[in-house]
Amino acid sequence: MKIILPVFFLFIVLSSNTDLFGQQAISFNPLRNQLLSNDTIPVKSNTIPNKSDSVFQTVSGQLAPPDSVEVEADFPGGVTEFTNFLNNHLNPDVPINKGAPAGKYQVVAQFIIDIDGSVTNAKALTNCGFGMEQELIRAIKLSPKWKPAIQYGRPVKAYRKQPITFVIEEEKRKKRRLF
Repeated sequence: MKIILPVFFLFIVLSSNTDLFGQQAISFNPLRNQLLSNDTIPVKSNTIPNKSDSVFQTVSGQLAPPDSVEVEADFPGGVTEFTNFLNNHLNPDVPINKGAPAGKYQVVAQFIIDIDGSVTNAKALTNCGFGMEQELIRAIKLSPKWKPAIQYGRPVKAYRKQPITFVIEEEKRKKRRLF
């Protein structure tokens, strides 16, 4: 009896992986059976995703799921040139002039690269104050036309996020007070 019971359980375990009564196991995956197409999910036009550096395709005013764009929007010269552009156009004295205390402030702005490569709908996603968000948005709006995102061989709109860190040093604040 001691040998029969473990053998019986082993038989049950092994037979549970086979089809009973000759029936064929059927598995259904609804995602596998969907047709792949250019269909999109309609959402409100003022909806902005929270995902960092998300890219969305726009077709007839609708946004498609993220990561569906074949080629992301690109600043002329790439990321390094965009960083250089921002460094040359941001005024780091704005928060000092507006009385920001010493410290590090990370400011994030989001904007859309339109199908013609122009920057539109720039807005702040943080609220550090002291003019930092406005200064970042001002600099982003000055950027030249980008290479738009591409999907199915056509240019599409793409959201971009840009974080910037303002570092306010106490020494600079003290020098500013003298003027």
